[in-house]
Amino acid sequence: MQDAHPRSGRSAKVVAAAVVVGLIGSGALVWQASSAAFTASTDNANNSWTSGSVTLTDNDFGGANFNETNLKPGDTGTKCILVTYNGSVASSVTLYSNTPTGTLGQYLDLDVSVGSGSTCASPGTQTQIFGDVNTVPDNSSDTLDNFAAAHTDWGTGAGTWTPSTAGTAKPYTFTYTLGGGDAAQGLSATGVQFTWEAQSS
Repeated sequence: MQDAHPRSGRSAKVVAAAVVVGLIGSGALVWQASSAAFTASTDNANNSWTSGSVTLTDNDFGGANFNETNLKPGDTGTKCILVTYNGSVASSVTLYSNTPTGTLGQYLDLDVSVGSGSTCASPGTQTQIFGDVNTVPDNSSDTLDNFAAAHTDWGTGAGTWTPSTAGTAKPYTFTYTLGGGDAAQGLSATGVQFTWEAQSS
């Protein structure tokens, strides 16, 4: 069936021209929209986090510093133990112990000092952190039992060493003297563990 109103050649040309103009116009709008804003960016790449550590070792090789038997009044002994800090952050180190098993601890005068040097062979200047200048147990402040009662954890620990560099070492010197006379016969103080603890500051 033929169109009852066939388009003239002129009207067809007008329609075609309108389509072309429309396409050109929409393209211009897209170009204008895409070119209407400047852009820029910056970034901060490769962020990361690691935690530090606190680590202590000593040179006791798993053994006790003291294993004394058949002591008599006036017997004395001195031992040094070297404690080394291998952490990566600044810390505070204190010394404490548990309560001895047995009752001889009340008759053992105890002195503990920290050296300014870095080895037991060359401890440097000694700073006393527990005890007094004499070797007579006074049974109120300077015995093994007194140490255990006064220094029970990091917060109440003796001494304040503040290492910040791995490999820093301190010599701790322990000196005991047995007193008590006849009252100290046949007694013992066993199971004593001296503990150094570091907490980051």
